[in-house]
Amino acid sequence: MVQSVTGIGKQASLMCLQKSVQGHVYLTKTDLDTEGVYRCEASAESPTFQTVEAENTLKCLSSHRKILKS
Repeated sequence: MVQSVTGIGKQASLMCLQKSVQGHVYLTKTDLDTEGVYRCEASAESPTFQTVEAENTLKCLSSHRKILKS
């Protein structure tokens, strides 16, 4: 399952739930403008309603190469 994520980069990024695991989120369709500090908050349901939050910096690297045609 892939979900749209709002507020990330100029274009909407997509979060792939199958590739995301505890502590790691797999994003597709990102660009260099996606870089920045992100915060995540998760809350449990009744009876504890425990909340956990974390913050980290996302760095994006480009893997595109120019192809010259002659």
